[in-house]
Amino acid sequence: MAITQHLNRIAGSKAIVILTDGVDTTSTRATFESSLQMADEVNGLIYPIQYQGYEDIIAKRFGAANSHLGATIYTTPSGEPIRAAYERGTRYLKMLARNSGGRFYYAEKAKNLVRAFTQIAEELRQQYSLGYYPKNQTTEKEKRRIKVQVDIPEAIVRARDSYIYKPQPPKKNKQ
Repeated sequence: MAITQHLNRIAGSKAIVILTDGVDTTSTRATFESSLQMADEVNGLIYPIQYQGYEDIIAKRFGAANSHLGATIYTTPSGEPIRAAYERGTRYLKMLARNSGGRFYYAEKAKNLVRAFTQIAEELRQQYSLGYYPKNQTTEKEKRRIKVQVDIPEAIVRARDSYIYKPQPPKKNKQ
């Protein structure tokens, strides 16, 4: 079952917290494009927390090896340089957060994980959800722009800038 179908079955506000290093070395069905599409379609906020970045991996490898044999280039199993994989992963995680209206966090140490989870929980407690029914309900799977403005001075508004319109299927009558 797709995550969007699963989340649509749950009542109320939804948030997805992803704890990852951001480097994908094993996906076979999900792609960069398909998961960004899912972030556009999901009715929930995505909060990626990137933990253990490139510098941490290199520091651990050099500390353990303590080799003076020359430059070493670390790669993913597919042969991509690890620095490029981490940079791509960071961009991807930021895009997931932005597309869903969530926020990206980077935690280079365990104490920063506590801070990230605390900030996410605090943000979720202080949110208001707005909803509306679009006037134009004729086209499906169309990306639509959205802009939220408030008349409260110094208010912080964090919202997605677009969404994918998908009409709700008619409810089946139980007999």
